[in-house]
Amino acid sequence: MADLLGIGISGLLAFQRGLATTSHNISNVNTEGYSRQSVSYGTRMPHPSPGGWMGTGVNVTSINRIMDETRNNSVRTNQSEFHELKAYADLGARLDNLVADKNAGLAPAMQGLFDAMQQVTTDPTSISAREIVIAEADNLAARFAFFENRFSELDQDINRNIEVQIREVNEFAGEIARLNKEIQMLEGRPGGPPNDLLDKRDHALSELSKRVGVSSVIQSDGTMNVFIGSGQALVVGHSAFELTTVEPAVHNPDDPSRVEIGIVRGNGDPINITRHLTGGSISGLLDFRENILDPEREELRRLAETIHDTFNEAHSQGYDLDGNPGGDFFAMEGGRLVVALDDARQLAAAGSLDPNGDPQVGDNENMLAMIELANERHDELGNASYQDFYASLVGRVGTQTMRANMNMDAQQVLLNQAIAAREEVSGVNLEEEAANLMRLQQSYHAAAQSIAVADTLFQSLLDAVRR
Repeated sequence: MADLLGIGISGLLAFQRGLATTSHNISNVNTEGYSRQSVSYGTRMPHPSPGGWMGTGVNVTSINRIMDETRNNSVRTNQSEFHELKAYADLGARLDNLVADKNAGLAPAMQGLFDAMQQVTTDPTSISAREIVIAEADNLAARFAFFENRFSELDQDINRNIEVQIREVNEFAGEIARLNKEIQMLEGRPGGPPNDLLDKRDHALSELSKRVGVSSVIQSDGTMNVFIGSGQALVVGHSAFELTTVEPAVHNPDDPSRVEIGIVRGNGDPINITRHLTGGSISGLLDFRENILDPEREELRRLAETIHDTFNEAHSQGYDLDGNPGGDFFAMEGGRLVVALDDARQLAAAGSLDPNGDPQVGDNENMLAMIELANERHDELGNASYQDFYASLVGRVGTQTMRANMNMDAQQVLLNQAIAAREEVSGVNLEEEAANLMRLQQSYHAAAQSIAVADTLFQSLLDAVRR
């Protein structure tokens, strides 16, 4: 009777743990990063008997996470690439909307200046027409200043985003180090691995991969070492190294506050690892700054400088209303284009002077020559006109943004597939868990019934003895 009672109790306890584990799965169906768990059962040590070895019941041998490390790694890799492309594409869209805006772009401002100059050719002595030219030139200079400010704002946004991302990387790295310590303390103890802590650590690593490309190695003591970039250690055992902002290896005079990324080891100075980072949103920010923002800002400045030089040269060939040779039309102040003319009479529309040293009435030759600047191909712009050069800039930004969006969409598909593959193994299926509940409930009731039978038999034996 004692054997039957012990066997029944062992089943009762084992199925109770199975029910608890299934309930735990159901409760965490919406917990991000949770891997479903399953109970493994094993027979208890049998006892010898005259008829042979007799079984003594069941034990719970372990409670395991159902997961595939290969699929987890695939999710992290695709996640890292997706967030890199997303950061790049989001910033590209902002810049594309800026430079391609039909109202805020440079194209209408340049066209407005040449249209105003065309009006002067019909009446070179008209002060109001000349004032419109100066006003349109001011508008063009203001457009360049507007773009310079917007590019600087984008640069500052990237700096701020990098600082935020670095803080988040340090938080997740610190969490992984803390979990490493807890996992190491529990690893190898009776009861199996600490599944929920392992899930939390994997989730922290997944969040880390959104910000920077990572690789990891599980050590024999259960701790996880994490590496970023080209192999720089971020977490080793219980220790997490911190990322920080550092001054660029090459100073950028246009943005003294520009930041790059370093890693702090011990008490020494941070080591700049910017060039070694790959993957994640941080890499997307850095790639956008290097491959779109900086080159296109330089192209805009190149256009402004070419307009400054060619306009001044052409304007110097003519004469203003007072017979003076044309002075500078534009000036560069602090690297920015400004209008140098402060009086409409200074506009050098005439191409020559009469014998008295005065502009001939109706002389618009120099203004006509300046208007031709719009159609000329300039060596400084790679043998392109002003408008063509700017259109090429807009096209490059648009093309790179479109390509980034296409790559991001394609990567989103790959990421979804990787997540689905992982969920096939690790995800909680409510229908499956409900079936497990019913099966375990029946097993639990059957074990309880065997205990009741053992009790009945034992009572019958006692009654027989009493007689």
